[in-house]
Amino acid sequence: MNRKKLIIGLVIVVGLAVAIYANLNSNRSAGVEVETEKIARHDLEAIVSASGKIRPQRSVNVSAETMGKVVGLAVNEGDVVKQGQFLLQIDPRNLQTQVNSREASLAAARSQLLETETSIENARTNLRQAEDTLARQRELFKSGLTPRETLDRAESDVKLRQADLARQLQSLKTQQTRLKQDEAALENAQFDLSKVRLVSPINGIVTRRTSRREKRSWSAP
Repeated sequence: MNRKKLIIGLVIVVGLAVAIYANLNSNRSAGVEVETEKIARHDLEAIVSASGKIRPQRSVNVSAETMGKVVGLAVNEGDVVKQGQFLLQIDPRNLQTQVNSREASLAAARSQLLETETSIENARTNLRQAEDTLARQRELFKSGLTPRETLDRAESDVKLRQADLARQLQSLKTQQTRLKQDEAALENAQFDLSKVRLVSPINGIVTRRTSRREKRSWSAP
């Protein structure tokens, strides 16, 4: 009888132990999984994600400084170019015509200036001759060897020669001013003509091409 009670008691104790263990397992939360490895020396890598714009170290905008029809285009977007490389050609005919016209005008001004300088030398020679004649007529008039009318004509001729020389000298100044203006106009026309051919100012990559005004953007790598 006592043995039977002992067995029953053991069964009750085992049952209680199983119930307690099951209750503890049902209330326990799942643990966090971790990875482990052996301790060793190595570089740490950090990855950072961010948004932004990539900008070149140097950017140059190149545009045509003269108006005209584009007759040659040697680059496209994305092309790699070298400094001094040919990029664009504008029709030079109109500007070349202007240069030719300015050259002709300058040549005519120089020729006219030379003629005026020659005329001035002639006017000075004529004035000296008239003055010499006047001096002789005055001596003759004092001696009573020439009439007053002849002396008056000699004096009048000197005045005419003086006026002619003054007019020639004034014309020379005007022509010298015109010559400088023609030289400046020719220089400007030649400068405009030199701008019809565009070359790359730097080594870089063509990043943008605007066809409306043939404007280019170059970026240095």
